[in-house]
Amino acid sequence: MRPRLRSRGAGRDRRLFLLRFVAASVLAKSVKTLNAVVVLCDQGWTADAVVLLRSLFEACVTVAFLCKHKIWGTYLYLEEDMRGCEKSAREMRELGKDAGSVVAGGSAVEQELEERTREARALLKAVYGGPPKAAAMLWTKKGRRRRWKDWTVRDRCEAVGLSSLYLALYRWASCEGRAGVESLRWHSKESASGPVFQAVPTDENLVLYLRASVVCFLGVLSGFDDAFKLGCKTRIRKAMSKEVRSFTGRGHP
Repeated sequence: MRPRLRSRGAGRDRRLFLLRFVAASVLAKSVKTLNAVVVLCDQGWTADAVVLLRSLFEACVTVAFLCKHKIWGTYLYLEEDMRGCEKSAREMRELGKDAGSVVAGGSAVEQELEERTREARALLKAVYGGPPKAAAMLWTKKGRRRRWKDWTVRDRCEAVGLSSLYLALYRWASCEGRAGVESLRWHSKESASGPVFQAVPTDENLVLYLRASVVCFLGVLSGFDDAFKLGCKTRIRKAMSKEVRSFTGRGHP
């Protein structure tokens, strides 16, 4: 869904609207994700809950980064979505040509992606007039304008003071949530007769995963509060620090 802007209103008001639209959308998604984590943990599928924990953490960092860099952060975020739609539409066309025919339903999807690209480009032009130029962080030493994807999750964590959470949560959640060698040890155990592979529900690390998910959700909520100036940030951060301390021994930075 693309935000609809009224024809009236100053550019600054429109930029604030876009920031709040993104923050509210991320919060809505995070509510669903947190509930999904609770359901998975309740049924014993804790390893799969980690995959969603990783998503919650990325949402937390995204909102924090956008709220710190309100003007150009939201521009880059929406621009990246536009580029993604544009790339997907191009790949759909190329796939259709290579196959000698259009993939089933591909033409309709391609048209939808192209329409989304046009809408996003028109929106960014109407609100910003073009890419922001003032921020020094937007430019590399070689004079190339940076894009949203040029900041890794770790870069964004460092920019908003969440490096400790990156090390405490994101690194192990990424390793455990993927089907890589590092994660395999969580799904097998050695026994006298050989390895035993675990394909059944378990409550191992259940409390840790739930608390970590709550921390990430509170981070999203804190960013939402910052975008809408609701005045609840101090209470949210206190609750966040309490949960962080429960599994890292340190409060929120």
